[in-house]
Amino acid sequence: MNNAKANQIWLFEDMELREHEDWYNQGKAHCEKNEFDKAISAFNKALKAEPNYADAYLWRGGAYHRKGDYDRAITDYTEALRIDPNYADAYLLRGYAYYGKDNYDSAISDYTEALRIEPENAVVYKNRGDAYY
Repeated sequence: MNNAKANQIWLFEDMELREHEDWYNQGKAHCEKNEFDKAISAFNKALKAEPNYADAYLWRGGAYHRKGDYDRAITDYTEALRIDPNYADAYLLRGYAYYGKDNYDSAISDYTEALRIEPENAVVYKNRGDAYY
């Protein structure tokens, strides 16, 4: 293979590598503007390009969460945890979604798991206390 062809292949692979990050960043920007449907669409594209992108699942779950769709949020947080079982933020946010569904036992369980990973996280202690109350 000549160098020009090798460089074209490398460039194409590099573009594919960044494509999921570009969609992910667009999704985050839409979330910050409360444009949750647009955010979900961008995260869907990021996940199509990179199916094992835990951060994209977390943020898409957050967009669903902000729309009040706790079930889809929980599904996405769970998928992020399948990819990265030590993702404390996914436990925190899934616990918060369970709390929103009045499923306090599951919320407490997730908050406890988040604390196992990040024992200094004061937000998780507060949320777990709220769930106990």
